[in-house]
Parts: sequence; C-alpha cells; structure tokens
Amino acid sequence: MLGFLFPFSRSEMKRFLPVAVICLLLSTDYHLLRNIRETLIVTHPQLKAEALPFIKTWFLLPIAWGFSVGYIFLSSRFTQKALFFLIFIPFIIYYLLFFFVFYPNREFLEWQSAGIIFKDLFPMWMLPVSGILKHWYLSFFYIISEMWGTTIILLLFWGFANRITSPEEAKRLYPFFISLAN
Repeated sequence: MLGFLFPFSRSEMKRFLPVAVICLLLSTDYHLLRNIRETLIVTHPQLKAEALPFIKTWFLLPIAWGFSVGYIFLSSRFTQKALFFLIFIPFIIYYLLFFFVFYPNREFLEWQSAGIIFKDLFPMWMLPVSGILKHWYLSFFYIISEMWGTTIILLLFWGFANRITSPEEAKRLYPFFISLAN
C-alpha cells in the first residue's frame, strides 16, 4: 500500500523528503505573504482595491522585467548555489525589515506630501497613485511579496528540483511537489 501512495525507492526518499519540506515551507510562505499583501493594500483606507492595478502595472511589471534581466546577468556569473543565496537572502532581510522596522514605524515612513502634490497633478482616475507613493512601504511589500512566488518558487525551487532529479524521477516526484505546494 505504501508503494502505491509513494511510488519511489528508499534512495529517492532520502532526496524526496528534504526537497518536499523545502517545497512545503516555500509555498506556505508564499500563501501567507499573498494573504498579508492583499489585506494590507485592500483594507487600507487610502489605498483599497483600486490601487492594485496601478501597483501591478506601473510598479511590479517594470521591477519584474528588471529582475529578469538581473537574474540572467547573475546566472551567467555565479554558481547555482551562490545565486540561490544571492537572491534568497535579500528577500529574507527585506521581510525582517518590514515586519520589525517599517510596519511598526509606518507613521514616520509615510510620504505625507505625496497626496497633496499628486492630487493637483494627476487626473481623478489616477488618485490611487498618490496613496501608493504616500504608503510606499506597503506598496513595496506588495511588490516584493508578489516577486517571492515568481522568484523563489518558480526560478529557485524548480530550478533546484530540475537539477537534482532525472526526467524519469521527475515524472513520479513532481506531482507530489505540486500537491504539497497547493
């Protein structure tokens, strides 16, 4: 019965379990960050849901493109292990800063004049931009949290999984990784 549920050998199990735990932890972080980022933006009285298209289009998209170019540049100069830590550690540092410095001190970090400046410069339909810039720490948290899923899970985890599994093993192991991630 156990062979039916887990169709891999003992030697594969030694590799499967640590990778499965990594997959589970990274995807749990992603789901928590996704919920936190949505809640922080949507429930904020000056941002709300109308800020999301602006954040995704004007901020997230250029940052994601820039990151892609940077990743290509770095991947040709560093080993996969060094690249993993070079990308992973700044995410962790940012989250520590956000939860222990930025968010607790949010009143001091707000760009107060953004609302006044941009209210007069932009048409009415662009008013969410002033809230995005005023509460830049929340907008940046949204962007970094969105990049977590793309960067850490898609690029780093699946790149790692592809390096350590053969195509034959992948046919059996990847469905388990995918089910753990969901």
